[in-house]
Amino acid sequence: FALWAAIGVALLLGYRTRLMTVLNYAIKLSILNRNQFPLTGADHVITVLSFWIMFLPLDQHYSIAAWLAHRRVRAGRRAAASIPSTAFAFPLRLVQIQIALIYIFTSYYKWQGEYWRSGDALYYTFQQVGYLLPPGAWLGAHGPLWLLHLLTWSTLLIEAAFAILVFSPALQPWARACGLLLAAAMHLGIAITMSIPDFSLVMWISYLLFFDPSWVLWLERRLRRLLRLPSPEVAEAAKAGAAAAGPFDPVATRRV
Repeated sequence: FALWAAIGVALLLGYRTRLMTVLNYAIKLSILNRNQFPLTGADHVITVLSFWIMFLPLDQHYSIAAWLAHRRVRAGRRAAASIPSTAFAFPLRLVQIQIALIYIFTSYYKWQGEYWRSGDALYYTFQQVGYLLPPGAWLGAHGPLWLLHLLTWSTLLIEAAFAILVFSPALQPWARACGLLLAAAMHLGIAITMSIPDFSLVMWISYLLFFDPSWVLWLERRLRRLLRLPSPEVAEAAKAGAAAAGPFDPVATRRV
């Protein structure tokens, strides 16, 4: 577990990312097969994602590897053109399809259940006190039946519509944003009412794979503004101007 924690930190920071993804997957498999009784759906989703991220270029931006690459470019030890600015879409699409399949099959199998079609599934779910948090226990004891019916059918609708919204060729990126927000709201309800918060957290993290590049750039600008950091364009322009001006000469400056 200590070794896994170290690998997780290195993977999170983007250090030797390709190697860390392989080691992370190997250790995850060993933990998964050691004792399967306490596992939940979140553990299986983490395992699947741990496999797919071995094929993704996770260290091209916002990582130690990217920072070191740009530092070598500034030092003249590496050409700027050698730093990739794009990546193959096929591995990313596979992971996105994997996440979408979770919702497709979940909605399909739920629809086979009589209680889901009748709208009573959440009523019976909220009677399983051992799996509930206090808000869930309160909702099961005091929630009106019409509200539980509405939440049951809304869950079916959100899960069935997820793949359609995120992969729709029209109305993008608004359709994708709508699908992600609806699914995030559904998992927020699960995290608040049921004692399986790790599942909602894993699914929220997986939504980063569906983010439009413009959303990431917007978040980066907001974060830089919050931390009062210059944008990359301004920083590069300042460095280029300083290099063009040459070394500072206090004597020449006084004469001018």
